[in-house]
Amino acid sequence: MPGEPRIVIGAGPAGCALGIRLARAGATPLLLERSAQPQPRLCGEFISAEAVAALAALGVDVWALGGQPTHRLRLVQGQRVIEVELPFTAYGLSRSALDGALQSRAL
Repeated sequence: MPGEPRIVIGAGPAGCALGIRLARAGATPLLLERSAQPQPRLCGEFISAEAVAALAALGVDVWALGGQPTHRLRLVQGQRVIEVELPFTAYGLSRSALDGALQSRAL
């Protein structure tokens, strides 16, 4: 596998993570994406403690990107509201900031 080109379809979080891992293994990843720039998303990204660790292993620091810590989860449907304390610290981060950081690492 070292030096061999590998094609990855999609430069979203999963495709970029694969591209980073392929490059670290010595392959030459070619990420194919519809657009050259990260696309705006309507919602932010909920990043769990496990995802923070996985992103750190890829060289992405959620805190440095402006991730906002959250300790509670709130679900709302009409007049119904459920709120619970999370057993871990999670982070909120815009999808475009996350995509942009992963794409930069993949490059």
